[in-house]
Amino acid sequence: MRRVEIIQAAQNVAETLVSSNVMGALARMDTTELVCAHADWVARRQSFGAPEERVVGVLGLSQLDDPGFCAKTLSDGANEDPQLLGPISEMHRHARFAQDELPTLLASLLVADDGEGADGKLTVLVLEDEAPSTPARLALVLSAIDTLYRACARVVGKSDARVSVVACDSGGDKSFEFAGDPVVIGKTKDVLLSFWDRVVFYREDRTEERMRMIAESLPILEDVKTIKESAAADGARKQVIESVMQFAEAGASIPEIQDVAAYDPRQLMRPKPEMFVTASEGSAPVATVPAEPVAAPAAETAPAAPAVETAPAAPAAEAAPAKESEPAPINGDELRRIVAAKVDKVLHGAEAKGDAKDENAKPVE
Repeated sequence: MRRVEIIQAAQNVAETLVSSNVMGALARMDTTELVCAHADWVARRQSFGAPEERVVGVLGLSQLDDPGFCAKTLSDGANEDPQLLGPISEMHRHARFAQDELPTLLASLLVADDGEGADGKLTVLVLEDEAPSTPARLALVLSAIDTLYRACARVVGKSDARVSVVACDSGGDKSFEFAGDPVVIGKTKDVLLSFWDRVVFYREDRTEERMRMIAESLPILEDVKTIKESAAADGARKQVIESVMQFAEAGASIPEIQDVAAYDPRQLMRPKPEMFVTASEGSAPVATVPAEPVAAPAAETAPAAPAVETAPAAPAAEAAPAKESEPAPINGDELRRIVAAKVDKVLHGAEAKGDAKDENAKPVE
């Protein structure tokens, strides 16, 4: 969650605890007060969003939604049974921290925007759902706002006005807060809102040609014509079209768009896939095993070097004994031939022995 979401969610949870009187009901253990506090808490919880749900879970307040926990606190002897009194006391401590201590802690660590000087500030949201943005996408957003601000400054006659980045935040989405001249900032917001109105009207066509037609039809281009110097007017017109195209390409938005949008900016302003870093791109590269070198063809080999006289070879007796090679495998035909020969030998050998015994035997009288 972003900084502003954390602060707002914690404040909403604390206000809900105060309004439902959960902490007082848990402290006094009054039956009527507990029933009313539980019902009020459950009813107000229906308006919580994802940030508030996250805060409730982190602070250990989820059991307040459980009817079983409420029934335990209403059971007879809950004030005297340690097994029941322990969870009730712990929930009271969690509620007290969320109601009294957490808002003070956030106010001291994270300074929220109190609205002072808000007219001179512009917040731009870089929408991210599944994957983080590439540096090129963030640079495109910053460049688009800077270019559009300078064009608006020319239109309102404040060419010397400059915009600066005063804050940035991340957590789900990323946000950049710009500060500048209130009049120029207001004009910049008007341009982005008018651009959004036309994007919604042509929401079925998100091609680059359509985006350029939208950029060339913005109302501010009529104000550009009032610039006396033609060169300055042409430069301002080019800056407006270029910055709006960059804003659309980066898929950015502003809170003012989300406040009035009937369609989800996350869908209509979604940038191209190459603006995100996927998990496979972020993983470490896999080392490849080098392949064995392949011998060059004989025709391409270099000519042999002249023979060099070498020492006589060692005697055969002193040579290392050759490694005994494994017998070659026997194929099917050879195996059948060997088996047939052995069977024939066994059969004919038995017949020959039988004939010899019959010849040597004496006749029976």
